[in-house]
Amino acid sequence: MREAFVLFILFIAQGKAQVANLEAPAQVDVVNGELVVKCAPSGNGFNFISRLEIKRKLVSESSYITILYVEDPPKGSDPVFRDNNLALKATTEGRAGRVSGALLNFSVSAGRVTCEDGGSYQCKITHTGANNESLTVTSASVNVAVVANPSSGLPVFDLSPSNVPGSTDNVYLKGTTIVLICQSEVGSPARPMRFCHRPAGMPNFLPVSSTQSDVVTPVSTEPGKICILSRTIVATFAIADNAGEFSCDVYNATSNASCGTYLKTSVRSYSGQEYPYCNASNADSTTTTTSTTTTASPTTTNSLSIDETFIAENSSGVSYTGGLSLLLLGCALIFLSGIMVAVSAILYIKAKKLRKEAEMSMIRSTYDSVRFNAGPGPNYSSLEDLKEQTQHRQIEELDSDGYMVPSMTTYK
Repeated sequence: MREAFVLFILFIAQGKAQVANLEAPAQVDVVNGELVVKCAPSGNGFNFISRLEIKRKLVSESSYITILYVEDPPKGSDPVFRDNNLALKATTEGRAGRVSGALLNFSVSAGRVTCEDGGSYQCKITHTGANNESLTVTSASVNVAVVANPSSGLPVFDLSPSNVPGSTDNVYLKGTTIVLICQSEVGSPARPMRFCHRPAGMPNFLPVSSTQSDVVTPVSTEPGKICILSRTIVATFAIADNAGEFSCDVYNATSNASCGTYLKTSVRSYSGQEYPYCNASNADSTTTTTSTTTTASPTTTNSLSIDETFIAENSSGVSYTGGLSLLLLGCALIFLSGIMVAVSAILYIKAKKLRKEAEMSMIRSTYDSVRFNAGPGPNYSSLEDLKEQTQHRQIEELDSDGYMVPSMTTYK
């Protein structure tokens, strides 16, 4: 009996409680959605409504701020915006005073909703009680999420540049580890992205598990677009097949869980080749090829057309691909370099001999043409020998008056 009485009192109390009622959508599409927010009193106990307010707190803010209010006629009867963005695009309706007609609404039409319209909203009502005292009541918060579907543009998908000489368009030596990079607008909230792989001849794509990076950023720093997001993923993959395909998918985690189903995708094909043998000219020899793993970084350079691959076969049926032409070219360059070294050595010896002959000719024509007290030219092997071994007569002397005159002994 006591418990039933307590429930009855609570029911009566709830019936008389003053409630601020807020209506707002849980989410609104940034492109096609309409945002409507309503604030009104509910319940008993209101005597007179002096003010209604709609307050909002953005994700980046710590407190609620009044964005729209209306007061009773003595102070003003038209709703007033305190948010300039809403004032430019929203329509409003509001009245204070009598409880039966009190309300405050605003709406933003489809196509005019922006990211900054999202956040937590509250309704605050100021009223007078039974004893004419001023009272306030505030509603519970309602969170409004502004959402956006991914754009229709396909993901931008690149692979590492080809590492086979003379080839482009995703041709790789087997064993090479390449880098996959993909970027796409993924809406809000950000949809996930993934890489998938299918070897040539296989029916289904399978996930690439070696994702190295997954970064989400806004497509713009403008407040109205900051909730629309872009995603960039990076992965590595070791080439082991002759050919295959990679896909970069933007997908829904619930309805597109498997590779091959997606919201949008981009596909890139590739081919793999064996490493060339170094002794391809010897058909009877056996060569062991060791594969080394290299990593190439992605690039955004302009793509080139693929050259035809050169293929040679020896008598045992072994095929040698692309790199054979480069190997032969290297051998030719080494042979030419050897010839150039030999020619340079011959020219050096010849020049040294010519210098020797010119030096001896100068000795004979210059120093032996005057009457030096020196041996004949053929006795000298160089200018240095002449300098060290020869002495010439004095060709000038002082006369009795102290003047320098030619020495007559020179001409005797």
